Amino acid sequence: MHYNAIGLPPDMRTLGDVEMKIRLEQAISNVLETYYKKADPDFNQLAMMLSSDKSNDGLQNTIRDLYHTAVASPDPRGYLEENLDRYQDEGYLGGILASHNHDVRLKLAHCTRISNGF
Repeated sequence: MHYNAIGLPPDMRTLGDVEMKIRLEQAISNVLETYYKKADPDFNQLAMMLSSDKSNDGLQNTIRDLYHTAVASPDPRGYLEENLDRYQDEGYLGGILASHNHDVRLKLAHCTRISNGF
């Protein structure tokens, strides 16, 4: 690579996949730790909704998925800013919840059929 052509130091390198995943996990953990310490009621409610008693994997997975979706867009910051209001709209959130509930019911019905030998 010719990083020097655009003014970057010659020892500049891109992260490999494994290193990128490790750094992303560290960044998510650091941000979550900061928010847990602040004890913001809105954050605590979100954490309770997406986490279990033993793990905050659901919250971490949601943040990771949002990150990957944002960086795949042409303007990651713009994508996040455009979608912020959406998650403060009770109607929109109700639609997400209804869809999730529908999916859960389908999975439960499938599991019931399997356990009953259908």
